[in-house]
Amino acid sequence: MKNILFIVVISLFSASAMAEGIGFNLYAKAGKLTISDPDGDTDSPTSIVPGARLSYGLSTRGSRVFLGFEALSEDVDPDTDKIGQEISGSNFYGGYEKRFPISRDFKLWLGGSLNYVNQDYENRFTVDDDGFLADSYNDRSSSYAGVSLFADTYLHVSERWVIGLGLFSDFALGEDGTNHYGLRLSFGRE
Repeated sequence: MKNILFIVVISLFSASAMAEGIGFNLYAKAGKLTISDPDGDTDSPTSIVPGARLSYGLSTRGSRVFLGFEALSEDVDPDTDKIGQEISGSNFYGGYEKRFPISRDFKLWLGGSLNYVNQDYENRFTVDDDGFLADSYNDRSSSYAGVSLFADTYLHVSERWVIGLGLFSDFALGEDGTNHYGLRLSFGRE
């Protein structure tokens, strides 16, 4: 169901992106995922998160606002002292970014967003030294606010189409949720 929702959102975004002044990006974020679990420690896997974003260029040159959506799906391996689980969820966010020209051909976009994240944690358990089930935990869900900070640069492959590379860091506000940091690769239309 979440995959169908993701495809619908991408379709709506791409249709809207053909309007003047509206940009559209598809991206993948790859990096370390840390989980705040109230029942114990978890592993911190490397996770890839797909996303889509619509942006609108403001009248102030080099500034834009944006709305976006991400879909998280990750399996975390159990250990004797770490809880394994399946995490799935979505992130809806809105934010602002500003362009800083470093040179004629290199421009850095710095920005941030406020996020609304909804996640499900299922099949939660630890294993013993032989790999058998040691402890089982109830499934849980969490909805929380978060903040993202990022720095991106874009390479124009045509007049309007770009490939982007950047760094990101996503923080959960509060004690429950996930934090994610790493690299982002994007393709889109400005």
